[in-house]
Amino acid sequence: MTKQKLTRINGRTCRAWVQERVPFKNSNGQLFGQWENLDGRENTSALYVVYSYGQHWPLFAYDNDRGLWFENSDKFSRTTSKHRMQAHPLCDTLKLNCQRMIELVRKGYVATTVRRLTNG
Repeated sequence: MTKQKLTRINGRTCRAWVQERVPFKNSNGQLFGQWENLDGRENTSALYVVYSYGQHWPLFAYDNDRGLWFENSDKFSRTTSKHRMQAHPLCDTLKLNCQRMIELVRKGYVATTVRRLTNG
């Protein structure tokens, strides 16, 4: 995937950026949102993902093809909980644990759903 320009913003104002699915990074770079292609391949279905402290902790993901928001249901640190409150898109979300969120970002909705149905 080509490198995206992430506009630096104040974290308190990030919700509007998340709701519009615009790439951003907060002032210290710990909270950011960007578009991701499946498995890093160009021209694949894209997800807009909001991360806290790096790509190992996706907070929210928006599946552009299905119009669905997903939310990380695992427990957070105090700062990540703050990021979650600031970045929540304020709409219904489907909750997945962190491992499933990472799988969603890497493999997409269909692969994650099939795995969930067949492996529990």
